[in-house]
Amino acid sequence: MIEIFVIIHYSKRLAALASEKGRSKGFAALGGLFWFLGEIIGFVIGNLLGIGMAAYLVGIGSAILGIFIAFAIVKSLEPAAGFEDEALIDAYTPTVEVKNREPDNPYTPPQKI
Repeated sequence: MIEIFVIIHYSKRLAALASEKGRSKGFAALGGLFWFLGEIIGFVIGNLLGIGMAAYLVGIGSAILGIFIAFAIVKSLEPAAGFEDEALIDAYTPTVEVKNREPDNPYTPPQKI
């Protein structure tokens, strides 16, 4: 039962990480997919080793490894094409000082605050 909360928590973190890079929040599904595949593969490997109920622990360990792999994949993504970080834009955009501002002219550039 607690696995569901862990999957939801890490899926939300994956979605936030992907959206920071301008990517789809669909990358959250990668976390859930890797969790379940890791758990199944780990459980099968644990059973093949003949370790009984400890195979479940191998499955959980493999599921955690799957989440780390999903995070590594999302972190290694390049920002989406055309995606620009607004903080970087603000840092490199020169501001214009307007000395003779005309309040009635709608085409006057904004003042530096």
